[in-house]
Amino acid sequence: MVLIRELEHRVVAVQIGHWERDAIGKWRFEQDPNERQRNMRLREGDGIDTITTMLKQEYNISDVETRLKLTFRWPSWMLLVDDGTTRPQTIKTDNDMDLFLSMKVDVADLILFVTRKNDAGVVTESPTLSNSADSDDNSGDSKRPDPWNERLDGLMSKKISNLEVCSASTVPSYADEENTFFGVDLSMGVFGRDAAPFLDNNIDGGNTVVDQAIDDATYEGDDIFVGRVYKNKEDFKFKMAIHALQRKFHFRHTWSDKKVVLLNCVADSCPWRVYVVRLEDSDNYQVRSACLEHTCSVEARSNYHKQASARVVGEFMRPQYMGAGTGPRPGDVQRICLNDHRVPISYWKAWRARGIAMDGARGSMGNSYSLLPAYLHALKAANPGTLTALETTVDELGNQRFKYLFFALAASINGLKFMRKVIVIDGAHLRGNYGGCVITASAQDGNFQIFPVAFGIVDSENDRAWEWFLTMLRQILPNDPTVTFVSDRHSSIYSSLRKVFPNAAHAACVVHLQRNISSIFKAKTLSFLVSRAARAYRITDFHLVFGEICRVSPECGAYLKSIGFGHWARSYFVGERYNVMTSNVAESLNAVLKEAREFPIVYIVEFVRKTLMSWFAIRQETAKQEATMLTPKVREILQENFEKSGGFAVRKVNTGEYDVVGGAKGGYHVQLALRSCTCREFNFLKIPCPHAVAAAIVDQVPMHSLVDVHYTSCYWVMAYKDSINPVPALSSLHELPEDIASMNLLPPHTKRAPGRPKKKRFFSRGEFQVRATSLATFSYTNMYPIHRYKARYILMYPSIFFRRKGCEDRMFAQDARLRGTTGPLAACPYSKSHRASTYSEKFILNTLYPDMDVVNPVL
Repeated sequence: MVLIRELEHRVVAVQIGHWERDAIGKWRFEQDPNERQRNMRLREGDGIDTITTMLKQEYNISDVETRLKLTFRWPSWMLLVDDGTTRPQTIKTDNDMDLFLSMKVDVADLILFVTRKNDAGVVTESPTLSNSADSDDNSGDSKRPDPWNERLDGLMSKKISNLEVCSASTVPSYADEENTFFGVDLSMGVFGRDAAPFLDNNIDGGNTVVDQAIDDATYEGDDIFVGRVYKNKEDFKFKMAIHALQRKFHFRHTWSDKKVVLLNCVADSCPWRVYVVRLEDSDNYQVRSACLEHTCSVEARSNYHKQASARVVGEFMRPQYMGAGTGPRPGDVQRICLNDHRVPISYWKAWRARGIAMDGARGSMGNSYSLLPAYLHALKAANPGTLTALETTVDELGNQRFKYLFFALAASINGLKFMRKVIVIDGAHLRGNYGGCVITASAQDGNFQIFPVAFGIVDSENDRAWEWFLTMLRQILPNDPTVTFVSDRHSSIYSSLRKVFPNAAHAACVVHLQRNISSIFKAKTLSFLVSRAARAYRITDFHLVFGEICRVSPECGAYLKSIGFGHWARSYFVGERYNVMTSNVAESLNAVLKEAREFPIVYIVEFVRKTLMSWFAIRQETAKQEATMLTPKVREILQENFEKSGGFAVRKVNTGEYDVVGGAKGGYHVQLALRSCTCREFNFLKIPCPHAVAAAIVDQVPMHSLVDVHYTSCYWVMAYKDSINPVPALSSLHELPEDIASMNLLPPHTKRAPGRPKKKRFFSRGEFQVRATSLATFSYTNMYPIHRYKARYILMYPSIFFRRKGCEDRMFAQDARLRGTTGPLAACPYSKSHRASTYSEKFILNTLYPDMDVVNPVL
């Protein structure tokens, strides 16, 4: 905004014509009908002679005898009484012209009126801005002092000579002139640059000049002059603090009540003082006297940084937190204060200032709960079919307090019909003032992208919270064996699923199981062996690996048996698990929501809605453009399987049955009609394995007919056919149901932990942090080489895998940073500085480790 004003203040609107005064004394400017309004670029310092010459050239006035008279008039919003009788102001000297151009910066609607000496009609001179006499003035009162001249001279020139210099020990009495200013009656209220004018609403067109003046109030400078009006007491305190910080001095509040505020310098011998009074019937405060001379010592002024309180810093940092993103961090706030305001502040003060700024920009944490019922009502009205539930408690005083929140958007509910019924549930801690957890339930679409189903906000991950969330989720998910839940090994999830979804299947996340194994049993090879055993398709392959686990650690084998093979091993699992072996879907969604987890609760819900709105819109367009029968990722898998099937020998057994021989493990029996293969990859993933691809080519069966219907582009389009609509501003809601309008929802009762609030979560079992040291170094942890290219810190997840050539085990992952897409090294929540491309990662890995091949984690 500042840049725009710098560019616009030199452009001046110019009209040529003459002034007329009617019988009742009103002045109006009659523009020459043959000359249109011009916009000329003028600048301070050119002088009136130079500008007059430019005007003659602009209007093609070649007569050297023609004299130009330059005038202007105050905008209506700056006049005490706008009845049209205020005389236009004449510009006669260079100082007058410079003052006019300087006012143009703040008063955008000033127009320069040009009158030619030989114009027809009545030509009337106007009083000048300067005090010099004008021989051409024919008005008897032209030399009468105009209060607004002195007012604007103080406003625009900022001359200290116009300020009332007073003693530091005496306070002037305004008993007889409570509503006077320079002898003018102020009982009607004076508009200051910081206070909105008292005008009636203009329904027809509005007053753009007034709107601009109100908008510019935020950018008002910190200069002090007699007559300046502030919006309210808080605005006065803030701008006085900025004034003191910029000039490096310290003041104290000698007197402060609802009507009068008196500020003095901390040094008793210094005469600096500002006295403001509240205007009658308004919240505005006006400077009545000011003495800006400082005689205090350097020692007395050295504590000027105390004026930079957390509230002051938060106020001028507030614009940095408007819009998307988390805004500056506390360390950034420290640097901004030091560089821009030359004030050093502590990290703790910067942290508190950041919280105040975020509250001002996005609403406070506590007040956000009171807006939640109205927001949920607006969300359901904008998206019919959306499911919401709000659980509250009543405290000892009878107030309603927040307890649980559940919401599932209508687009997600309708799209769930076209998803594989594998639901990944997980929770993540909120980092706001009132704590709590956000719970998510997600699925995967046919293109292996995250499909959020439902969200919940609860007090913590306990039995009651999970049971309540799953009870709400049961309204959109059936309780039957076709549904499979995947989660970590949290005890509350286990007990709640047994109560709410007793008929649904439940599988453990392999990554969390590996972490438990790594922390309990210290053998380094166990984690890798557990991963191979869990992902084995055939029972024989599983027992081969499990036997190796028992040889390495019999205790680990007994521990895995106690869990139950069907709970973590794919080969023994009863139900449809497809490729979902980990909870990376939920972890990826939590990473997307990370920046919103420290915001107010309404902002969190709105952040989720906006994120899903953009996801659905992008995927809807992408799905409609798909020209084939299958989704892009499934086509990539089939292409890879086709390349692997090149060396297989296919022999027909019966109609639709083939014996496929190839590889080191002998032959496989493929039944195309039953969509099965003895390797069992086809059975579990519902996508033709290399053996099935070879048999289908011989049998001339279309490949898309062998793929599960959930992987087809038709289901992909139907999953995202509904859009998510924006929620209108809560201020525009006028008709709310009585129960919502009357609800005063308070935040939950929480006890804040001592010390600085924790921002980083505690690592889970088997999860630790490694510092990257060079460009191309690898760390073998849990037998997995982790590439640390361009990453300062990498949080190591055993779900990042590489496959040695010739091995059959596959490890799969998902990309949290790409919001649902997949790619190599995708599951690692690497730092923001990690921006290595897929191809550069593959190139470096295959170059340094030729015996390894990077797995494309698409399954």
